[in-house]
Amino acid sequence: KNVKSFKELFYILNKKNVFFGIFPEGELNKKAGFKKFKKGAAYFSYKTKLPIIPIYMHNTNRGSDSKRWILTNRITRGIISLIINAFRKINIFIGEPIHPMAENIIEDCLDYQKDKSIL
Repeated sequence: KNVKSFKELFYILNKKNVFFGIFPEGELNKKAGFKKFKKGAAYFSYKTKLPIIPIYMHNTNRGSDSKRWILTNRITRGIISLIINAFRKINIFIGEPIHPMAENIIEDCLDYQKDKSIL
């Protein structure tokens, strides 16, 4: 969906050895549980032949309430979320890399999301 961002990432990957993260839900989820996964991360992995390294960040579900008029600006929401979470303990779990060998990697990721929501 965001073609410009993908083109920039492809360009950067061809020039430098970098690490970057993509939220499979399209944004940082501030609520418990999962939102619907989008196809961008799986598509990018497939096109670049780079593995997906699943990372789960626990205790990041506090953030600003974007329904208030002052918090409609993304920068303001980000700054407030940083302040709220500045002294909280956040646990980060890193899974095994998922290599983009299968033609159906997008379906595999969606199946994984469904399995996790059952737990």
